[in-house]
Amino acid sequence: MKKIFDTIVILQKKITASLLLGMVGVVTIQIVARLIFHISTAWTEEVSKFMLIWLSFIGAVGALIKGDHMLVDILSTNYSPRVKKYSRILNDIVVICFSAFLFAYGIKLCANPIIWRSLTPAMQIPRVCLYVILPITMAIMLAYSIYDLIISIQAWSEKNKDAPKINSKNDKATSPQNYDIFGKATEKKEGDAI
Repeated sequence: MKKIFDTIVILQKKITASLLLGMVGVVTIQIVARLIFHISTAWTEEVSKFMLIWLSFIGAVGALIKGDHMLVDILSTNYSPRVKKYSRILNDIVVICFSAFLFAYGIKLCANPIIWRSLTPAMQIPRVCLYVILPITMAIMLAYSIYDLIISIQAWSEKNKDAPKINSKNDKATSPQNYDIFGKATEKKEGDAI
């Protein structure tokens, strides 16, 4: 499953880079047409708006999978492993609820006959081409969040022999700072306190 999500991230990077490059090109055409040739190009505004919406949703998928999205850094860096575990599980639950709501709403929106029949003003393409990105990206985010929640719960419930055991306040070798968020021992880095 991890390979699938890694592939999605690679694909997402290529798509978002292409959309961003395309958006820069379209906006450049619009600026040159207005300022130099004094021509109004309505299609450029519409295309750039569509590209920005698609770029935002596809970028959100990559950010979630890479762990750069909707995670409070304060909880993941400054607190104990136990709080980190709970914050990750809570984060997954919130993203699942949000993604499920938007996925259901996106399906309902795309299935609406008015959306199917209406066309965009400038390019005269079906509006569903704009809205279809919502259920697609939310389905991917929902799948990843469920996968991550399962991993988080398994790691949380796992009885680990290497769990931190603090014998005294001066026992630095077994303090929580030498363990990852799941209670597994990590290697000391150079410069860590002894």
